[in-house]
Amino acid sequence: MLDENSDRKNTAQISAELLVVMAAVVGFALLLIQNISSTSEAAAEKLNESSESLLDEIDNITSS
Repeated sequence: MLDENSDRKNTAQISAELLVVMAAVVGFALLLIQNISSTSEAAAEKLNESSESLLDEIDNITSS
C-alpha cells in the first residue's frame, strides 16, 4: 500500500515537472518565433528599400 502511494506521488511529481518544462519550452518557442518574425520583417523592409533604389537608378540611366 505504501509503495503504491509512493509510486503515485512520484508519478504526480514527474507530471508536474514535465508541465513546468513543457511551459518553458513553449515560452521559449514563442519568443523565438516572435524574434524570427521581426527579423524577417526588417529584412523585407531593407530589401524593398534596395529594390526601390535600384529601380530608381535604372530609371535614371534609361531616361538620360
